[in-house]
Amino acid sequence: MDLLDPKKIGGEAAAKDMRSKAFALLADCRRRASDLDGARRAIAEAWKWNQEGAGDPLDKAEIFRVDAAYAATIGEFETAESILEKALALCRVVADAHYEGKTLIQMAQTVGYLNPEKALGYIGRALELISPVREPRLELCAQHALAEFLTAAGRPQDALGVLDHVRPLYQQFPDERAQLRFCWLQGRVAHALGSFAEAAAILWQVREELFPRDQQRDFLMISIDLAEAHVAAREMATALSFLEETTPILAGWNLHRYALAAWLTFQKALEERRDQKPAALAPLFDNLRRYYRRSWYDPAAEFSLG
Repeated sequence: MDLLDPKKIGGEAAAKDMRSKAFALLADCRRRASDLDGARRAIAEAWKWNQEGAGDPLDKAEIFRVDAAYAATIGEFETAESILEKALALCRVVADAHYEGKTLIQMAQTVGYLNPEKALGYIGRALELISPVREPRLELCAQHALAEFLTAAGRPQDALGVLDHVRPLYQQFPDERAQLRFCWLQGRVAHALGSFAEAAAILWQVREELFPRDQQRDFLMISIDLAEAHVAAREMATALSFLEETTPILAGWNLHRYALAAWLTFQKALEERRDQKPAALAPLFDNLRRYYRRSWYDPAAEFSLG
């Protein structure tokens, strides 16, 4: 930004617009790096320069999308959805169908774990709007979300059909993140279909791949999925042993005290309810997932068994 020459890029207004875009990018990078205070400051700078510049609607929409991603990261999913509604309105003003579809995918990813049926509605509309030619990876994101939320909505057979259909698309993106997410989703679908041993084997492999990559929340979430797969397979002793082995890993992270306490509380509750049927224990796993999605960064949030 310091190197921008307004004379070479269309004047002062254009330079301010570029600064706004740069701060939006910086905000998203800081969010992904867990620098939430830095992300918040960069979002404020992005809005400042946007208001002083030409104020292109799609530039505003992009800042809204970054702001919504920040809100979702700290667990404020309803706020994030509300912010994305503003971005969606701007997309419609300029009649950019592809960008509207992109925003709808983000809305689905924001609300999907709380309301998968609503997310499926967003994804259905998005798939009608996005241009795979304009942004090929976006179709992969949409199809992945479709399969994920079909599974969450209790329709794993439909999800399996989506996975079979998009398998060639995944092959076009051989990067590590895409392939790990694909395998993780295959494990969740296998679990939902009742193939618990297969699910556990897949989830264990993905978990092993995630461990050295410093993706702490993903590692914790897949650990919950893996423990549930063992419980569903009526391997409670294995699940409890696995949870106990995972505890020191979590203790070595810089988690807030309630985040670690939630894991210990969950572990104790599962031990006490070990004689219950797996279906009766499913809400316990769901509550823990919901807690970490909402409260990963909230040191004041205590965990409730529900």
